[in-house]
Amino acid sequence: RIVAELLASTADVILLQEVDAAAFNELLPKLTGYDGLHQKGNTHPCNATFWKPRLSLVWAQHRSRTLSTVLHDGQAKASVAIVNCHLEGCPSASLKRV
Repeated sequence: RIVAELLASTADVILLQEVDAAAFNELLPKLTGYDGLHQKGNTHPCNATFWKPRLSLVWAQHRSRTLSTVLHDGQAKASVAIVNCHLEGCPSASLKRV
């Protein structure tokens, strides 16, 4: 159901959090018409970014809670920077991450 909703959105870019490596490997072939990147260096679920193939990956940086990418659109001759960020919340420590 989630895959169907993502595909129905026809979004140029899809950002997901809490994706483990097995889920990413299962999801990528199902998201027909998208290329993707899973955040490296994490053994726990983390970020995944997917984009339409008319966009090309220019740059990526993997951090503890973020996956930053630059995608280039050759047709529009423009690039876009995207930060896929997994925010963490804890009601008892609300100012800890400020």
